[in-house]
Amino acid sequence: MEPILVMRVAWASPPSMVDVPRRRALRRCVTAALEDTGYLTPTYRRDGGAGCTVALLATHERPSLTASVFLDAVDYGFAEQGLELRFLAHLAQPTGQQPQSVNETVADLDTYCGAARVKDCWDLVRMEDAYIDSRPTAAIVHGIDPNAHHDLRGVWSKADLEVPWRKGAEIETFWYRTNSSAPF
Repeated sequence: MEPILVMRVAWASPPSMVDVPRRRALRRCVTAALEDTGYLTPTYRRDGGAGCTVALLATHERPSLTASVFLDAVDYGFAEQGLELRFLAHLAQPTGQQPQSVNETVADLDTYCGAARVKDCWDLVRMEDAYIDSRPTAAIVHGIDPNAHHDLRGVWSKADLEVPWRKGAEIETFWYRTNSSAPF
């Protein structure tokens, strides 16, 4: 019963609008980010038309630190076009006697990425970053409090959002990055 960290980084454009060089660049960046985190072979990886999803059994270090290292690699790898990228990390902690599977955790991330209220946060991220010339990746985390260990760079705002869930809608706490604190 270990925590599962699922992260997705994807282009904001629909998959049909993302050309092959940008897809390949993002896949290379995700591979390098995984190498930086020390997870060379993730438990799960899916490379899609407009992005990549990885799932890790979060055992090497604090999940917030792993997410931070991964996000930093994406930020710096795409400093010129970061606002076109969306990052969402979801940490599933084991609860009770029933551990959550990797597939369930990935399905939850899929649900969050498609939720209308979460999509609204992407626009807030675009409007609020203080560095006008920077292009930080629009970043949202769930299940991780960015203020607990201060692993995630920047300023994060809390949003309690109603999102679909397996048994109906629920209010979940998300954090979205309002300032990257990293001028590129």
